[in-house]
Amino acid sequence: FSAAISACEKAGEWEHALQLLGSMAEGKVELDAIAFGALISSCEKGSACGVALQLFSVTAEWGVELDMIAYSAAVSACAKGGEWKKALQLVSVIARNEMEPSTTMFNAAICACGLGGAWEKGLHVFCCMKQREIEWDAITFTTVISACER
Repeated sequence: FSAAISACEKAGEWEHALQLLGSMAEGKVELDAIAFGALISSCEKGSACGVALQLFSVTAEWGVELDMIAYSAAVSACAKGGEWKKALQLVSVIARNEMEPSTTMFNAAICACGLGGAWEKGLHVFCCMKQREIEWDAITFTTVISACER
């Protein structure tokens, strides 16, 4: 099932991926981080922010621990959905869980802030990267500049 969900992710078919997840649950197939991560990523690619966040919230109920790729996809989904506050909430969850955040995830959070008109928050996220010793890349600088232009 996870491979099929990943194929749906690559094809941008988040609705089909969601159906596959439902089939997994009905068939009592173990729901794992790979399946959820691929599904959250497919929702991000399909700009289905609300669905991605719902999936993200049920993983804890089902005992599934997500990896940084899934967190980054959820933050990116927030950016595409204009949900900068939720993006920052996800970033704080990562900090509380003592996970090692990625540059990609922070870039997505800065983007979410910029798209939501909260450039000051985006700049704060940028500064937090330095404090946490997360490397900046060209996308980081471009995203910060874009956020501040809005």
